[in-house]
Amino acid sequence: MARTEASFSPEDRRILRAMPMFTGVSEYAFDQIAASAHTVLIPARTVLFQEGEPAADIYVVASGWVKLYRMSQGGSEAIISLFSRGRSFGEAVGLMGRPYPANAEAVSDCRLIRINSAFIISLLRQNPDLATGMIASMNAHLHQLVGEVTRLKALNGTARVVEFLTDMAGEHPAQEFTLPFEKQLLASLLGMQPESLSRTLKRLRDFGIEVDGRKVLLATPDALSRAAESAAN
Repeated sequence: MARTEASFSPEDRRILRAMPMFTGVSEYAFDQIAASAHTVLIPARTVLFQEGEPAADIYVVASGWVKLYRMSQGGSEAIISLFSRGRSFGEAVGLMGRPYPANAEAVSDCRLIRINSAFIISLLRQNPDLATGMIASMNAHLHQLVGEVTRLKALNGTARVVEFLTDMAGEHPAQEFTLPFEKQLLASLLGMQPESLSRTLKRLRDFGIEVDGRKVLLATPDALSRAAESAAN
């Protein structure tokens, strides 16, 4: 895997500290975890690991996007999940000593924080209270995720698309920005068929939102907010 080592920055530390599995641990224990972390820069289309390989590392996304997928017997790709800034993957199988159940690939240039699974396991064995804190934090996060999934399922397809575009545009949207990956991946992320996504994007033209390939053009600064208001009604 092509990778470039980078320094573990204060921002990397903040991202790692905010991870659900670490929010409940003591500062002393977290300092040990942070000291063991490595930051790597990964080019787009780099395979991080493959299904069946030993789960040696836990990954946290500091920037960019990573997809988790499996290959069918017919050779087609089935997307399981997409991970962006602040999301982690590989922790469950890593801490249980199991192989990776799927493949992981960077779909954009990424900055990833990597922690050795064996190191975390050794800390847990030395300090059972650390395990208690991690479990409590992850349980709270699970309830939060269930609530978020329930909320997203209540949204119609247009609302989900507009919400994603709004997140990508940021708090002060420019007239033009670029999607981080292809529309096929976007459809998978939003739980839509590619055909439904295409129809939805065409309807957004009525609000001054034009999606050409991965480029998004906004006719007016309030185009996304007007589309969101319409989708909510």
